Amino acid sequence: MKSHLPKTAHRLRRLVALVMTLIGVVALSAACSSGGGSGASDSPGGDRPLKIAFANINNSSTFFNVQTTSMKDAAEVTGYDVSYFDNKSDAQTTLSNAQLMVQQKPDLIIEYYGDESVVAATDAVFERAGIPCITLNVRGTGYCSWFNVSNPDICAQTGQALGTIAADRGWSGDDSTVVLIAANSFGPTVNTCQGFAYEQMQDTMPGLARIDSYKDITMTTTTVGDTTIQIDGAGLLDNAYKAMSDALSSIPTSRNVVVYAIGDDMAVGAMRAIEQANRTDTTILGGWGNTTEALNELRTNPAWVAEGDPFYGFWGEFTQAMAPLVLDGADIPLLTTSPVAVLTKDLTIDGTVITAVDSVYKDGEDTASMLPPLTPVESRLIADIGETGTIGNEYLAASGILQKFGNVTGLE
Repeated sequence: MKSHLPKTAHRLRRLVALVMTLIGVVALSAACSSGGGSGASDSPGGDRPLKIAFANINNSSTFFNVQTTSMKDAAEVTGYDVSYFDNKSDAQTTLSNAQLMVQQKPDLIIEYYGDESVVAATDAVFERAGIPCITLNVRGTGYCSWFNVSNPDICAQTGQALGTIAADRGWSGDDSTVVLIAANSFGPTVNTCQGFAYEQMQDTMPGLARIDSYKDITMTTTTVGDTTIQIDGAGLLDNAYKAMSDALSSIPTSRNVVVYAIGDDMAVGAMRAIEQANRTDTTILGGWGNTTEALNELRTNPAWVAEGDPFYGFWGEFTQAMAPLVLDGADIPLLTTSPVAVLTKDLTIDGTVITAVDSVYKDGEDTASMLPPLTPVESRLIADIGETGTIGNEYLAASGILQKFGNVTGLE
């Protein structure tokens, strides 16, 4: 259709369009030049704080709620603007929260996956929206960067500590039963822990039925020979209490018991069953996670002898240090690792992360006074996913964020 606007109006419209184009170019140039790296809490788009959406696996769990607290505490130091979501250990809620987070248009999403069945669908939501992301625990499809504890390190060495302590007491497979407490709801990646722990137990505690590889213990494994059983604690205190009570009823009271639980809620539930059965004198237990209750048990309960510590309450610091590097397109390893230690009452083994609790925590405190040094990024087998790739966390120093907290050994 022919326009009836006067020629001056056409010229004015073209002039306005040209001005708007120039404004857009200038704005884009400014956005691209204001990165979020070098420790700044600013977003790549300007001077406002970095905007992050965080979804936790389940805030009703004492164990997992630590992550929400950690994120909030870290944000007070970094100045990031963080919004919070609760996946409630439910696949549909996880997917719904993913869509809600995307609607907020954050600079970055941090997703704590608990249900591996929903990973692909949720990652797809983030990827379609073009929002960078970090996943905790489960690797995801590869679109998001991955942060997690290294199972071969923390789980294997907790098994080494348990096996060493049992052997020092003169216990063997002839008079002792190992109980591995799994959590099928955590998925197969997390549940490689029992296999890693057992590999070390069988090498330090004589007489246990043997496996050839950590892979021989899966989520469907119920027994290993006649010395070892695996039960499902479902990641929850009450479930673990019942499963442990049932297990103890089938283990003769003449036998010692060595328990390894891959979550502190389950470890607490198992310990209550052990105490109710009056078997604390002939039982040792190792937990995973180092909650306040678990740390108190390690210090005061003779039967609680080891605790895998992924410094869970500091993951907010580490992932918020990771965030600007992800946004800046830094070279991120396949697995960015949390610091780890295996705490005992007084056992220290050179060349391992096994150490006495008092060397990491001041007496009576439940927050580590100093974290272990950062670890170099190297290429090696990431056994919990069965792939070779880069793993470590030393590169996080480049963002300058960890330095704000002043609690990493060797980092100023």
